[in-house]
Amino acid sequence: KDDELFLEVSATPEQPYVQAQVIYTLKLFRRVQITQASLSEPEIKDALVEKLGEDSTYSTQIKGVDYWVTERKYAIFPQQSGLFTIAPLVLNAEYVSGRQQPRFNGFFNRPSTETRRVVSKAVTLNVRAVPAEFKGAWLGAESLELSESWSDASRQAKVGEPLTRTLILKAKGATVGQLPELFGRNPTVKFVRY
Repeated sequence: KDDELFLEVSATPEQPYVQAQVIYTLKLFRRVQITQASLSEPEIKDALVEKLGEDSTYSTQIKGVDYWVTERKYAIFPQQSGLFTIAPLVLNAEYVSGRQQPRFNGFFNRPSTETRRVVSKAVTLNVRAVPAEFKGAWLGAESLELSESWSDASRQAKVGEPLTRTLILKAKGATVGQLPELFGRNPTVKFVRY
């Protein structure tokens, strides 16, 4: 019975640096039709949590048994170093059970439903501090790219004519608030998160 509906959670990496992105993945496995459900959100002390994109649904087999899987991803940015626990997620679901109710009148019969409370495991993160030897502004991004473009690609501007320089800062695994400020005389800045 317990294998009809269960949750799996994981976090990658489990030993991030402070302010670095952790991808927290939730997978709901089910062999029953859910009619109504509520799911708690990930909670972790001293961290920013952001849902990534839309849920995806697909089918898979485990030990020869077919399951529908709903997958949801979150980005978590720990703001302090130390050991932190992502609390277990709780799913309360009403689903169609295989039990038949007595038939008094076919018109009023509804499929029999059951309610189940499913709890995931807790996940512990060991968040590392900024390395002592590091000097400068810390940015725990996975990758960072700075590029530029000009309104006149040939840069053959004439005196008195405006020329626009656009700086594009692409960061993978960072929030907008973590990015360093780009200085210059009225720069046009685009932030792209990918």
